[in-house]
Amino acid sequence: MSEAARPEGGIRAIRREERRQHLIRAARELLSTGDGGFSMIELARQAGLSLATPYNLFGSKAAILHAVFAAEVTGLRRSVELADPSDPPRLALGVADHIAQAFARKPDFYRNLSRSLSGLGAEEVRGLVIPVGDTLLAPLVEAMAAAGMIRPAMPHDVLVTQLSYAVNSIFILWAVLAWPEPRMSAELRVAITITLLGAVTEAPRAAFTEAVDRAARELAMLREG
Repeated sequence: MSEAARPEGGIRAIRREERRQHLIRAARELLSTGDGGFSMIELARQAGLSLATPYNLFGSKAAILHAVFAAEVTGLRRSVELADPSDPPRLALGVADHIAQAFARKPDFYRNLSRSLSGLGAEEVRGLVIPVGDTLLAPLVEAMAAAGMIRPAMPHDVLVTQLSYAVNSIFILWAVLAWPEPRMSAELRVAITITLLGAVTEAPRAAFTEAVDRAARELAMLREG
């Protein structure tokens, strides 16, 4: 269908989404350079849009960071969904490694993102935790629950939120302390497996306990080194 033949509302929606994507790309570019700090005016200039456009389309800087963060972890969700849920310890460790590898591929971007998050208010930061849980950790919990490995009494949303808190805390420490990838991966492995150990059924408990102990030994060696 030609542009002329499209309903006006459809054209406006397409152009609105195009401008949103321009802003997300511009935010990524700004977060990848220097100290990563930027104002909404700088963002509009980087995207080649009017100064009012970021506010009109997103409402706040927090909402833009939310969109950038959500886009970054979308690819990781596919990796989790394709993993084999019949081996829950391996699945959990794989999620930890995927997160660490993603951060290590673009350390300046993610460290600048962390610094940007530290300047937001509590409500704004709470919104930024959601993409990590919904996009990456919820599929892990869902896969394990579908395989009968999460206790029925354990609310899935509570478990996902606790995992999100653990990942978010490690993300901030990695950004501030400049941990190398092996250290961050080990910290995530311990945090994720320990949290899940309290929620698993009896069948995978021994394997999970072994995974926790092994991950903790590896982390202890890295911390001593």
